Amino acid sequence: MPPTTLSVVKSRVKPIALNDETINTANNRYPISTLIVFIHSISALECIYSKKSNREIAFRKLKVSDQTFDTANVNVVLWRERATHIENVQVGDVVLVQNAHARFNPFKNEMEISISGDNASGVFRTIV
Repeated sequence: MPPTTLSVVKSRVKPIALNDETINTANNRYPISTLIVFIHSISALECIYSKKSNREIAFRKLKVSDQTFDTANVNVVLWRERATHIENVQVGDVVLVQNAHARFNPFKNEMEISISGDNASGVFRTIV
């Protein structure tokens, strides 16, 4: 199966409003089997406190594009170990994203792609 594109992903992820009483971000996820993207920027490592797990969780954001977008307008969010172990990834690299998911972030009013850490099966690696 050929890789999907950011245009296809964006068309399938439905925007939701913060004041939507029926908000359920778990139902607003679009699985991504394979996506190839170009990295425009890489943020510094950040942490967010999770009330659910009662600990800080590391994350890092990357602005990316693919052949269907001229500008870097999609965030890829790397979580946990994925965020801390990207020494070989640089701005300008083309990377393969597999087993991730896209969702609409109502706090930022934009779509983002998440790649989990720990024992998750998400893949994020340089291919060019």
